[in-house]
Amino acid sequence: MPIDLAALVEQAHQAHQGLLKNEGYVRGGAFIGHFQQHALYELRRLNLPPAPITGLRTGALKFNLRENGVVLGAYFPKELDIFLEGNSSGPLLGISFKCMMSGIAKNVNNRWEELVGDASNLHSRFPMLCLGYVMILPARTRAEARGRMEEIIDGHGEPSPLARQIEGKLRGITGRAKPVELPTIYEEVALVVFDFDGERPKLHPNFPGPDLRIETFYDRLVGRFRERNHYLP
Repeated sequence: MPIDLAALVEQAHQAHQGLLKNEGYVRGGAFIGHFQQHALYELRRLNLPPAPITGLRTGALKFNLRENGVVLGAYFPKELDIFLEGNSSGPLLGISFKCMMSGIAKNVNNRWEELVGDASNLHSRFPMLCLGYVMILPARTRAEARGRMEEIIDGHGEPSPLARQIEGKLRGITGRAKPVELPTIYEEVALVVFDFDGERPKLHPNFPGPDLRIETFYDRLVGRFRERNHYLP
């Protein structure tokens, strides 16, 4: 089922308006919070959480969608932005969000260390976890160091070399189809590029490629979850 694109654009608009009023909006987590709300909306449209499993001798097994909760990983506690849990199973599906609104080239390698480490930490303790990752970038921003324009999308509407580098890195850490596969990769990943320069944000129509599009991300991730938990209602 395609996402509600208008709802996503509205949340992106609210996030950007908040950033214009407060430079700390990203660092404090409020910017990402708008995209978390859209994620909860899309997951509910895909019929999550599942209905309780009843008829068990010890009572019903219930499921909940949560946001900003701490999960005990294999190596360190980790706050998950969005996750689905059972009342005795730990996280079954989770999504981490990351946005970089400035200093992208300078910080991109640090982000990679973090996201690979987070996947390993969570999958090592919960190998059945269906883990998704969403990276949100502006089409262009100002690099912090020199004050020059930093482009993800160039003046002709084409992805820059930096954009292609990020796209390639994300392709290298997605596609974990089975619980026995490497814990360092994600089940599904999305790259979201918004042009915030106009009156309303615009999602870039052609970048990234189809395998990393946010329009199909939730369908893909929930599909993995249902394959891995086929007996759930």
